[in-house]
Amino acid sequence: MKRIIFALALLLPVMSWAQGVPQMDRRVTLAGPTGLNWAMSTKADVNNGSLTNTKIGSATIDSTSTINGTSASLIAQNANCVTTAECILAPVIKYSPNFVGGVARSLLLKLTDTVSVKDFGVVGDGITDDTAAIQAANIGICQGNGKYSGGTIYFPMGSYKITSTVTFPCPGIHWAGQGYGNFYTPSEYNIGGGATIICASGANDCLLWNGGATKNYAAGGTLSEMNINAEAMTTGTVLHTQFMDHFSAHDLHVQSPKQFYFQEAGSNTVLRDININAYRDLNGTHGLIFLDSANDAGCSYSNSDQGSSCRQDRTVLQNVGAGNGETQTGGAVLNIANFVQTVVMTDLNLINGYNAIYASCYQSTDRRACPDFMRLTRVETEQCVHVCLYMNDVSDIWATDSYFNGDDTNGASFSNIYVTCTNFCKGAGNEAWGFWMKGTRINNAKNSCVFIGTPGFVISDNIIFGCNMIAATASNATVGVQVVNQTDVALDKGMGSITGNIIGSSYGQSPTTMDGIYLDRSLHTALSNNNTTWSRYATVGADGTTTSN
Repeated sequence: MKRIIFALALLLPVMSWAQGVPQMDRRVTLAGPTGLNWAMSTKADVNNGSLTNTKIGSATIDSTSTINGTSASLIAQNANCVTTAECILAPVIKYSPNFVGGVARSLLLKLTDTVSVKDFGVVGDGITDDTAAIQAANIGICQGNGKYSGGTIYFPMGSYKITSTVTFPCPGIHWAGQGYGNFYTPSEYNIGGGATIICASGANDCLLWNGGATKNYAAGGTLSEMNINAEAMTTGTVLHTQFMDHFSAHDLHVQSPKQFYFQEAGSNTVLRDININAYRDLNGTHGLIFLDSANDAGCSYSNSDQGSSCRQDRTVLQNVGAGNGETQTGGAVLNIANFVQTVVMTDLNLINGYNAIYASCYQSTDRRACPDFMRLTRVETEQCVHVCLYMNDVSDIWATDSYFNGDDTNGASFSNIYVTCTNFCKGAGNEAWGFWMKGTRINNAKNSCVFIGTPGFVISDNIIFGCNMIAATASNATVGVQVVNQTDVALDKGMGSITGNIIGSSYGQSPTTMDGIYLDRSLHTALSNNNTTWSRYATVGADGTTTSN
């Protein structure tokens, strides 16, 4: 009996609770606080002991928690960013290179390997003025990460308009474009073909590249793989470098410049694989390409010794082509002036220049400041208007395996090759001297094809013809090779050798009347084995003597 009473005592509370539970509606609904939609939204699937498809409402994870080894606070910080460089969990996501020995690192570090100019807000549509954004890119890469400065700025496909001078405030800035195409009409510059810089700075330089230096040298700089549209430039220069050591511009297509490159001071400069199309009339300019150090660089003739920052050492021009788009009335395609030492010219093709290559010393104070060591190999200057190669007060000139061709109709109005001295012709140890030419073709000139006015020359194994294209009769100034005496040093008067050349009238449609070689008085010039069959006289002397063929 006691057991029955005890059981009833236990059951009475349970029965009372059960009567308090409301009756459930036998109908099943989707909506509402007790519907299936609500019930399924709170579910968690269990699969082999793992929860999947979990949803947590207002739950929080403290900052000390980790998920797969990454702190929750770092995940939260990056999950909230929208526009900063750390977005898309870049510090969290790992990049694992698929190479033997590759080491995983964060995606953020991987992305910063390449800096795009578009990281700084550049538009690149050919219409928007991108000057300020491009300048910000240069400043940004110079600031670096606080430890290093400089680097490569990548220009993806697009057209980038510059309307005022962009400067390069630190050494080691390298611009690399996506590539270039040979476009010859303005409209095509905005529709592809790689990366295009539109220089529209008018009378101001477009790119002033000095690495922040005002003396000595700033090392490193590159401009490569781009189109450059210079149609909107007036008297400004497209690319102006100062005090740069080891600067290189290569793989460029340049459209319609008036002044493309100006180098002031600096050393070890390389211009290679550059196509310059439709350059404008160079009259009144420093030249399409100008090498000089006596202007803004502040160089004077008292600090002109080799090794100072004024001296330009070792400039290389390789595989550079230039063709005109306007009639040339003056100026030079390549102009070489003060403090320039060792210019190596290889595989150049310069067409229709008034003066194709022009080098001169524009002072009479110190011969050390004059250009010297000119090296020309496989250089073609075609259809020269005035002179193909002009060297004044320049020492040590070598021209081999080249081609100097004057205008086909009228000939070069001066000479094809003119080597002379104005300021440094006299006085032992103070003379410009040394010209060596071999294996070269020289033709089409109104006057003499080759004029030599400095001592120490060798003219050998060349073909020289088509001189005196205008006059009906020959004269001493319309010969194949004209040698004059311009020094007062007795042993240096005309010291040189002319041997193994073929010299004479042009053949074909327009034969000319000309003599072979003219020798001034009191010269120490050796002649041998020259074939002058095409000439009226083989040799003409200043005293009136002639030597027939």
